[in-house]
Amino acid sequence: CKQKRFLRVTGVRKAAQDQRLFLPGNVTDRVVRQWLKDDPARNVGVMPDMVNATIDSVREEILARGERITWKQDLADRENVRKDCIEAVTKIEPLLLKHVVPFEYEADFRFDAPLRIPRPDGTKETLTLIGLMDILVRDDDGEYHVFDVKHTRDSSYWRKTVGQLTFYDLATRLIFGKNTKSTGLLQPLCPKPVHPYEVTD
Repeated sequence: CKQKRFLRVTGVRKAAQDQRLFLPGNVTDRVVRQWLKDDPARNVGVMPDMVNATIDSVREEILARGERITWKQDLADRENVRKDCIEAVTKIEPLLLKHVVPFEYEADFRFDAPLRIPRPDGTKETLTLIGLMDILVRDDDGEYHVFDVKHTRDSSYWRKTVGQLTFYDLATRLIFGKNTKSTGLLQPLCPKPVHPYEVTD
């Protein structure tokens, strides 16, 4: 990124970003991934109790990066964030127990996938797709499924993620030699808590 390089070279830091909007999503995502990765027993009902400590942890990380959290003028804003996160992780648990836990899976799947593409002159260039999938599942038939956790109440939000899910499908093909059987969102605060999306040819 030329802009990022310019800021580094000149020693100028970009203005601190307000992370209040992203805080609930970061907390919900963190709790889900920690439960999947760090709790081998997958103890039912423990995720809500993880919310308070996770909010504190995420907040400390945000401040350590020099960013900020500007709470809304409503004095109940912090409590509303906590309640929203508890509601989200409570509702997502049965989805995880149905779509993820029974199968082979990896939470927080980080990847570097090389992609060869043609140049206009006929030669080829290698690009690297770099990213992180919230949850990668391999079912009993050896098919791959990618789930992205979204803390949203917007039922149409999935439309904004089509590019992201397509990116994950391409990375899956490059890494494992086959496309995903399905991708989709786990959006526990929406009327449709599981929103599948099939990436077509």
